[in-house]
Amino acid sequence: MSIANRHPRTTRIAGALLALACLAVAACRSMEQVVPPVGPAMLSSAQGASAEALTRGRGIYLDACIRCHVAEAIGDYGLERWRAKILPDMSRRAKLSPQQTAELTSYVLAARETLDRVAGPTGR
Repeated sequence: MSIANRHPRTTRIAGALLALACLAVAACRSMEQVVPPVGPAMLSSAQGASAEALTRGRGIYLDACIRCHVAEAIGDYGLERWRAKILPDMSRRAKLSPQQTAELTSYVLAARETLDRVAGPTGR
């Protein structure tokens, strides 16, 4: 039996910490730049989502996304690409529930719209 099967939580935590360390070193950006925290500016872009739902969505982004790869900076991709391609594909691959998918989507779209308002549209 592998260590991953005996200690899945420890393996997930270690993987998450390793991914965060790689992100910090490779990207030279703060976590707030990569995955912005939920705040008043984001709430105005949330289209009805609560602060709690956005916070859960951010948590899903930080947990589910870095299981397989380094978390992509939300500002690196345009709103339409997140909406049409990235979120549907990654939610399916991560086997997120419909509620998790909705919360993740709300968070990412609100974060992206907030970045557009503050810095102007960017991303691929």
